Amino acid sequence: TVAFEIKGMMTPEMITAWASGLIALAALFVAVWQGYLSRQHNRLSLRPHLTFLHKLSDDNPRFFLELQNNGVGPAEIKDFRIYLDNKHDDHFEAPSWLTHLDSIGLKGKACGASYDPGEFLAAGKSLQILRYESRDDSTSTIQIRKALQRLRIEVTYRSVYGDEHEAIFTMDVSIFDCFDTEEE
Repeated sequence: TVAFEIKGMMTPEMITAWASGLIALAALFVAVWQGYLSRQHNRLSLRPHLTFLHKLSDDNPRFFLELQNNGVGPAEIKDFRIYLDNKHDDHFEAPSWLTHLDSIGLKGKACGASYDPGEFLAAGKSLQILRYESRDDSTSTIQIRKALQRLRIEVTYRSVYGDEHEAIFTMDVSIFDCFDTEEE
């Protein structure tokens, strides 16, 4: 058998070579795409989600506030900021809670925390931010709520992949709030 090539025509060997190259290129594309999807999945499977949980009550503790990680990955605290009347407290430390609560008219016992950059909050865990017990039982929950509306807490955190997020606490009126009505 004599193999010959007509000018401008492809031989079976050339067709096989081109087909092999296209298949290899398609396989490379699929592998890169699969790596991208895997990376996206890993980011989501380790994403933290910080939220604030608070309780305002007629009984002691009258108010408590926790920072919870409801996500599936650990959260690294990047920044913890406290604002009083929209002014940032540059030197906030845990004992500052007494000063802040006193300045907004809440007298009593307070246990609070401040978190430094670099601290981690594991998935499913919570950190107590503030616990307030009033000395005076005549202080209403509405008075406490109004006083706490002057505070704002902002926590910037990131995932192990470096994605930054922010959780903010403000004492706003909620649809779940309960109010007493006075009888006339």
